[in-house]
Amino acid sequence: MKTRLFSTIFAVASLAGLAVAQRGNTVRVSTQVRDDAGHAVQGVSVKYYGPFGGSDRRSDFSNSTGRNGFADQDLMPGRYLIVAADDYQGFGSTTVDVTERSNDIRADLRLRRTRRPTIQFVLMSDDRNEPISNAEIEVFTNETGKRDLIRSRPNGLTTYEIPGSLSGGRFDVSIMSRDFDTVNKSITFRPRTDTTSMVYYVQMRRKTRLDDRSNPTRYNSGKLDGMIRLTTKNQIEVGDVAHINVGLLLSETRNGRGSAVSTVNISGPNGAGLNSDVRNVSLSLNDYANEVYDVRTNVPGVYTVRVSAVLTGSTGVQNAHWDSRFNFTVQPRNGRNYPQDQNVAKGDYVGNADIETDNSAIASHILSITLANGDRSIDKVKGWLSPRRGAGFHIQFEGTFDRSNNRLDATGKMMDREDKRWDIRVTGSPNRSGRMEVRLSIRARDDSYNKTFTFLLEKN
Repeated sequence: MKTRLFSTIFAVASLAGLAVAQRGNTVRVSTQVRDDAGHAVQGVSVKYYGPFGGSDRRSDFSNSTGRNGFADQDLMPGRYLIVAADDYQGFGSTTVDVTERSNDIRADLRLRRTRRPTIQFVLMSDDRNEPISNAEIEVFTNETGKRDLIRSRPNGLTTYEIPGSLSGGRFDVSIMSRDFDTVNKSITFRPRTDTTSMVYYVQMRRKTRLDDRSNPTRYNSGKLDGMIRLTTKNQIEVGDVAHINVGLLLSETRNGRGSAVSTVNISGPNGAGLNSDVRNVSLSLNDYANEVYDVRTNVPGVYTVRVSAVLTGSTGVQNAHWDSRFNFTVQPRNGRNYPQDQNVAKGDYVGNADIETDNSAIASHILSITLANGDRSIDKVKGWLSPRRGAGFHIQFEGTFDRSNNRLDATGKMMDREDKRWDIRVTGSPNRSGRMEVRLSIRARDDSYNKTFTFLLEKN
């Protein structure tokens, strides 16, 4: 049973305590993480990036905190960036110098909450694994068509705050530095709370470095990357023409130019084929080769764009392929702003799952929620968690279901017979069959219990 369910999303968290003990050629670093109130936090993911200047390969280690908030990691001497995460408690960051001395080092640092979900960029050089400062990071938000430009900080860590109008989605990122090859990536980020952060680690290749690998053919062939985005308005309704931009990019090559074969397939709801295209594409180093496809939308639902591309003359070479898929939703002409294929109806939803109680016993519980009318696209949510039989958790909660992004978010509180206080959080979203996939987190305020469970709720 997992003590805490957290996304692959990592937030940068504060180092709360260090104890160093010699382990041969490595040093054991014990990291304690506390929340803003000073309580040790269990289940926090902790990552160590480094040592700076000590390797020509990506070097990162990950661990998670136990009940006392500690995570242990054996590290070689050197400087490290320490990153830890909690979806609800926040994040922070620090660097630490690991030496061969055996005396204890103590510190007390804490997690900090954020106003909005964030993407934390960690930029390192590929030859020395050193932080890259003053690099330009351009973030294009597909849903809004907005471009934001930020610069990396001296420690290589830079924060990008998700715009207030979004709850996540797809972001096309271009990272540029005078001394390094440009990096272009597409990032999908689905935050669970406002304090959720995703850590995106990038090693950038230095332009002046000669290739020292045993297979120069692979380097000369280059690396193929790409992007798919909508160039039309954010909300597409039936009858609109959706303009889809497909771009391919060549990087990591000395030749400066190349060519690829690109296959594009566009399908509508229920898999109906709408457009298919195969063409030869001429590529220039670090420049996008773009093509726009126009799709007339005749029915509401989810449309899918699939792109497969391969560098010509590079059979069997790693990074010679790029494959991607992009979905967009077409609304009916009434302007409603949620995916129609999910058909989330108001009413009662019920499901059950086995839950580990605070005395380590396993008891089957029922989770039930009711979606009721609310204001605009926000539905009110009420619900109960109760044991099927015998003892267990009895907690009532309430919250909202936001139809604009199909997100359920509700909280509740309980005080048991021993005056012990409990908090509950229910989050989730519907799947394509109309069922509700829900995560239930139960935490004792004294931190003696903190666990997450998964339910599948059906319409009653």
